[in-house]
Amino acid sequence: MVDEAKAKALFQDLPAGREKGEVIWLMELASVKERRPHAMQALLWLQQQREDGRARMTRSIVDCGIHLPGTELCGDHGAWVAHEPSTTEDHARQRQEIRDSQRITPFVYEPEKTEMGKADRHPWHGVAGNIYFGDVGAGSGLFAAVFAAAGAKCRFLMEPEGQKRQRAVVNAGGAEHVFDTVQQMDPMEVPWVHVLQGGPE
Repeated sequence: MVDEAKAKALFQDLPAGREKGEVIWLMELASVKERRPHAMQALLWLQQQREDGRARMTRSIVDCGIHLPGTELCGDHGAWVAHEPSTTEDHARQRQEIRDSQRITPFVYEPEKTEMGKADRHPWHGVAGNIYFGDVGAGSGLFAAVFAAAGAKCRFLMEPEGQKRQRAVVNAGGAEHVFDTVQQMDPMEVPWVHVLQGGPE
């Protein structure tokens, strides 16, 4: 019935990065009058499975079972995987993404040995001048907003292109530098800061 709903494509897709679950597909199918009784029956069945503690395995577990056929992930793992095709275009794409991610070599930096300098600090008022922070995992900038609210200045943040990056810059009260990711950065190119933070990941 879920496949039938997908074939009908009655409603628009969800925003990028989000996938429809079985419940949403069945609800879409229920908009077809002649299929409504069957769709409602399937929804009731899914609810009964949850109440009985036998909820269907998540998509990710099923995919893991297909990629790792010799691994037992849970008690009824084999039964669920048996219902799935051995390979699909999605599985091939997922495997390729895994292989591609393993090719990424993080930048390795061997710093020269240095000596500790005299702290720029005065007992009567703390650090002389502004406090600067850098965010290596900005997201939408919620952590950066806390530092900015405390009076710190954002010297740099790291977040791939997109709406989250734009929001992070606003929440940080502006940023002197904006980078995509820390993985491929030469540390010598990253501005010095008092506080280095990244969260919540």
